[in-house]
Parts: sequence; C-alpha cells; structure tokens
Amino acid sequence: MPNDSDAWRRFRQREDKREEEGGLAKPGKPGASRSPMEGLPKDDTARFQQLLDQADPMIEQVGNLYAQFFSGAEKRAPIEKRAQLDHIMDVLFNMPKATPAQKFRYGSLQNRYIVNRDKWDKTLKALEDGKRKRTTVKH
Repeated sequence: MPNDSDAWRRFRQREDKREEEGGLAKPGKPGASRSPMEGLPKDDTARFQQLLDQADPMIEQVGNLYAQFFSGAEKRAPIEKRAQLDHIMDVLFNMPKATPAQKFRYGSLQNRYIVNRDKWDKTLKALEDGKRKRTTVKH
C-alpha cells in the first residue's frame, strides 16, 4: 500500500499549492473563512451586484418590447435584447451568492424572469401557430 500513501501525499501537496496560489485557507484551519464568499475577491460580489442591478430593469424593458411586438407596434421580436438578458441570467446563475440578501434578491429576480420568459414564449408560439393575431398599427 505504499502507492496509496504516495497518492494522498501528492494530493495534499497539490491542495496546499492551490491554497497558496489562490490565497484560500482550508476550513478548520486558523484563518479559514466562515462565509463562502469571504475568500473570493471582493470584485466578484461587486460584479454580482452590478449584474443584479442591470438585469432588474432589463426584464421590464424586454417585457415592454415584447408588448410592443405583440400589439403590432414593432415588426420584429426583441431577439437581441432577450439574448442579452438570457446571458446575464445565466452568468448570475453560475456565480456564487455572498449573502442571504443577495440570494433572496437573485431568487426573486430569477422567478420574475422565468414567469415572463414563459409568457413571452407561450405568446410567440400562439402567434406562430395562428391561435393569436397581432393587431397592426399603421404609422
């Protein structure tokens, strides 16, 4: 079994090296972080907050653009703006949440996004299937 002990020793060495490079302490050791975000760079929490602030009004903007499209005021659906919103929400999903307040805000924002996304997709499908008609506005 000397191979097992060698493997564990190499594993511990790699972990120690990663800690030194990243500046993160192991849990249970003195100086270990208590919060999951404490060891991460501060700009991650700032970036998370910035993306939350950016996504919040963007959901409303995309909703208004879809309303204009469904009413006939716009000729094309807001595909580009929706893709930007989808990307922001994907990035937020994959980022760690620092505080319970950020988790709550993200959860409520994600819920609002999913409800609106489903509504937009359902209405688009109804338009494509011919179950719903757009009213055309003459300019």
